[in-house]
Amino acid sequence: TTVASAPTTTAKFAVPGRAVSADDLEQYRGVPAIVNGHLELTLALTNASERPGDDELRRVAERFDEVMDQELGVRTQIGAISLRQAPRSSDEMVIAEFSWTAGWTPDGGHLQSLLQQKSARIERILEEDIHRDGSDWAWHVA
Repeated sequence: TTVASAPTTTAKFAVPGRAVSADDLEQYRGVPAIVNGHLELTLALTNASERPGDDELRRVAERFDEVMDQELGVRTQIGAISLRQAPRSSDEMVIAEFSWTAGWTPDGGHLQSLLQQKSARIERILEEDIHRDGSDWAWHVA
């Protein structure tokens, strides 16, 4: 399988709302927390009629869990997985959404700080893995 080439872009990790500042995170150092999150991947499809299926999305979720373990030392459990049309875009742009939980941690502030520091790297690893997997349904992940 060949993957269409895409222009090189800088990965951007963005979530709705305001990121918690490093100063705010200090208040949560040493505070136990239940960790959960939401992952969104914007996929530019090579063919609008060939969207990723459930098995492909589950493989991405499994790889996300592996990367979170490697980078942050936490295992995740994926909850809901969905695929929707990206707002104000052509049929070739879709958003894959994953809700996840990593359970309990004794230091919520430390884990949140690590997640902020490594989020771009985690995204880059996932993007590279999708391309290396030979997925012909996505030529750009953001």
